[in-house]
Amino acid sequence: MKITARYKLLQSARANGKGLMVWGDVLEGHVKAGDFITFSTGREEITLQIASVETSTDSISADTGVALLFTYKGEKQKKAVESLQLPIQVVEIIGK
Repeated sequence: MKITARYKLLQSARANGKGLMVWGDVLEGHVKAGDFITFSTGREEITLQIASVETSTDSISADTGVALLFTYKGEKQKKAVESLQLPIQVVEIIGK
């Protein structure tokens, strides 16, 4: 596996029925479904596999960014992360 992108995570939120969604900017490289992302919660690091990548517009600022949704190892993991409020951070995307 190798680094395929750098992503600036700007916001996180619960996506109804889909778990955690993060929104931000791809700083370099490319992101695709199946890649992995590791981010800090402020207390620990969590690695998730990306399920989908979507271009999205922030409803408040009208800025365009990239929204990521994730694949979970089960309902327990989904519930554990879906309500996280992640800090702004730059992370690496690892290709599968």
